[in-house]
Amino acid sequence: MATIVNDNKACCSLPPVEAEYTPKGEYIDVAGLKSYTIGDKESKSAIISVMDVFGFAPQTVQAADLLSGTGAYVILFDAFDGKPLRADAFSPPQTPEKTFFSTVGAPGPGVEKVAKIVAELKGNGVEKIFVIGYCWGAKVAILSAATAPIDGIIMCHPSMLALEDAENCLVPVANFPSMDENVELMVGINEKLKSKPFGDKCITKTYVNEPHGFAAARADDVYQRSINWIKSLL
Repeated sequence: MATIVNDNKACCSLPPVEAEYTPKGEYIDVAGLKSYTIGDKESKSAIISVMDVFGFAPQTVQAADLLSGTGAYVILFDAFDGKPLRADAFSPPQTPEKTFFSTVGAPGPGVEKVAKIVAELKGNGVEKIFVIGYCWGAKVAILSAATAPIDGIIMCHPSMLALEDAENCLVPVANFPSMDENVELMVGINEKLKSKPFGDKCITKTYVNEPHGFAAARADDVYQRSINWIKSLL
């Protein structure tokens, strides 16, 4: 198996921001995966949240609660089978990261997990499905947008992206990069998405004063934009 290395130096170079938060949802099994869920299970719309490499962080759980403001049923699933990247895995720099991204943290298994959840949701009568991904999760989201029957994706401070990901994307995208993402790549991806038949439904905002990882920690603006965007597509 080829080694997969994250090319965004800011991604995974810092441990997750510590935060205290009391979740409003519950942990249940969804498509055979441990998942944090919140919202109306009978809703005809759903949001699948793809975590960053640190797993069920309080900030990402809080984000799921905020996104339930769309009226959708929100599912934050365990992308790493209980083995997220440890916050202390940074000495020597990036060595554990290289192992992580070529094993449990490879995007492929994440895409398969999203597909399983989508299939279960569709089987339960859900009509509109969106996927939001943070950092590594954004790669999983845009890869899913090439194959899964979903209606849109949100990418927050995305990492590991390639221009071909945008070329293969089949649904509208809300792209929210930070100051640390590759500007040239982000411009190319946004331009490619805008050239698609659904290009008028794609939005982007670069948070030039925010570091990579901000949306999983402290970003009221990005969540309000995400909520408004999803509502516009329902």
